Amino acid sequence: MKNFWRGAILILLLASTSMTFSLFAQELPQGTITGSRLVSDLLAIVAQDSGSEQSFVAQPNGTSAGFTTFCTSGADMTGATRAMTADEELVCTQNGIVYREFLLGYDAFAIIANPDLTFLECLTPSSLNNIFATSTTNSVLDWSQTGIQNATVTPLTLYLPTDDTSLYVLLDEYVSGLGLRTDAIANNDSASVIDAVKNTAGALGVIPASAVTDDLGVLVVSIDNPTRGGCFTPSSQTIENRNYPFATPLYLYINNGAVDKVVDVLTFAFGESGAESIVNAGYVVPTADATTDNLNILTDETLVGRQFTKEVTAFRIPENIFGTVVFGGNTALDTTFTNIISAFSGQYAAVTVTEQLEGQTVGIRRYCNNELDFIAVTTRNANQSALNPDQQMGCDNNIGASLTIDLGKQAPVLVANGDLRQNTQPEGDAGYNVCLTTDQVLRLWGSNPEIPATNWNMVGDNLPDLELQLIAPSAEQGGVLADLLLTNLGNASLILRDDIAERNDDATYRTTAVSLVPGLTTYMSWQDYQTASQAEGANLQLIAVDSGAGCVVPSLETITDMTYGYTLNHQLIIKQSALARSEVQGVIWYLFQDSTYISFISAGLIGRDDLADLRETLQVAFTDAVTASLTPVVETTPEAESTQPISEETPVVEESTEVAPVIETTPEATELAPEIEATQATEPTAEATP
Repeated sequence: MKNFWRGAILILLLASTSMTFSLFAQELPQGTITGSRLVSDLLAIVAQDSGSEQSFVAQPNGTSAGFTTFCTSGADMTGATRAMTADEELVCTQNGIVYREFLLGYDAFAIIANPDLTFLECLTPSSLNNIFATSTTNSVLDWSQTGIQNATVTPLTLYLPTDDTSLYVLLDEYVSGLGLRTDAIANNDSASVIDAVKNTAGALGVIPASAVTDDLGVLVVSIDNPTRGGCFTPSSQTIENRNYPFATPLYLYINNGAVDKVVDVLTFAFGESGAESIVNAGYVVPTADATTDNLNILTDETLVGRQFTKEVTAFRIPENIFGTVVFGGNTALDTTFTNIISAFSGQYAAVTVTEQLEGQTVGIRRYCNNELDFIAVTTRNANQSALNPDQQMGCDNNIGASLTIDLGKQAPVLVANGDLRQNTQPEGDAGYNVCLTTDQVLRLWGSNPEIPATNWNMVGDNLPDLELQLIAPSAEQGGVLADLLLTNLGNASLILRDDIAERNDDATYRTTAVSLVPGLTTYMSWQDYQTASQAEGANLQLIAVDSGAGCVVPSLETITDMTYGYTLNHQLIIKQSALARSEVQGVIWYLFQDSTYISFISAGLIGRDDLADLRETLQVAFTDAVTASLTPVVETTPEAESTQPISEETPVVEESTEVAPVIETTPEATELAPEIEATQATEPTAEATP
């Protein structure tokens, strides 16, 4: 597909960055647009395709300068390839500029390869350097020289956009050194590059992501995004959720009083014909949800301010903060918290953060006695509080209000050979072939003084006469997941059985084994299953679980809403009085930055997808906490006031909120069982029931 944005309009705009001009008739009031040339180019193309008589004058001066002009009343609109910063927004506020924010699309590139280059499953950052860096010019001429695993001896031919294009600049940002290799064939015509790559052995090309379709006849190469834990190809969805990194957003900021000057153009832009115009211009359209948001912003004058860039916030951790923060609670994420706090302390050395994760019961007691600023807790039900009503009342009386924040969910899934079937199959499209009750799961995995189950029909009468074999992760890696499997709510935990056929921490290895052996089964995290189940030849199924409300198949939805019975919800509970202190604000804010929060996902949590909204909530909470700290406390009568500390003997948490440990059946483990709170996994596990 040819990039028409390289056509006459772009050439005209390139003539002068300071030149002011109009592309359309002058009868109607004109809008003025400043800022990014890419955005004004795109808006001009869309306006022309719309047939609207509305016009605007383009004065491109770059994103940063554009914000300065816009926020000082120098233009009706400004285009940007990044979000408005908090400082820039402050200037707008000081000058009375109320704006609406739109997302027109994305400038993104795709890497395509000759279909015979089957070893190019996913390019890593280091692979990009070995292929595109200037240092590889006239030296890395064969795929066998790139360091890519399984690369064959095949001549390397590269097709790159010219160095005056935005795609070249975008690729250069991700490759070491200044510029890209100079021995590549420069070509901006997408159709020509696609054809050349398809018909040239060993060829690799860079084209606009908007040119990617299902029938190109080339391999669209996935890109490794370490912070997202996977490899991704470009699409509206993967770009918007930031899984695919090689993309630049194209924002349009409009003064609220000037929207009518381009309302017809934008109405067209956010329709089907407008989407086609954007794609033909060489850009990726927003997702359907984002397009709906655009239309709502356009028609609802109350939707002002940030709508797509809420992650940009006014709050910043002061460089000179100091003080002491103490937290405790559940040990399930001990290692993750330790690593995060270590990184925080390295950046903010004047803040002393003391981690005292001694267990949920002890943590809640100390928190309610005003000894801790915040605590980590876990719950097993969607509407369950870590504190029962009596403890909550006593805690509120002692320390005042608290803020509870969900960190994420964690769940083990049971994986079986795809050919395993119940003797009586479920009716209709139940979505599963095998469903076990929680008691049957205990029979499957728990050590039992009776004869251990060695056949599936010993687990349940409705299961086949088939030898049962188990393969599991090590106790160190899989402990928290096993804890969840071996604990029925309100009951004591069993010990993981000791006749497991094999231990292996590689989830793909385990699923491959399960695929090959009909009676073999294993357990793993939801994330590990998503990856391992994609292996070639995988013959797998997820076992549904009946926790008392019917059979539920684990899925992202059933884990998130906790209808899947083996889900653990991780939370933070923070004192409002502590949130009034800048050092506590700093620590909490740091935990929920995108770059930090990925640590929780790496620890096995199914993370939140609303961090931007959460950070807005935190800002409000910080303000409310400071306000509350300045409000005089109304004295209460002795009868109404409770300041009694919560004693160690007081049961603070209902037994059902915690998970008992997995204890290996060694003499040492047996002796230490009463004292063990958590089994180490990728993270330490949830704690033992008191």
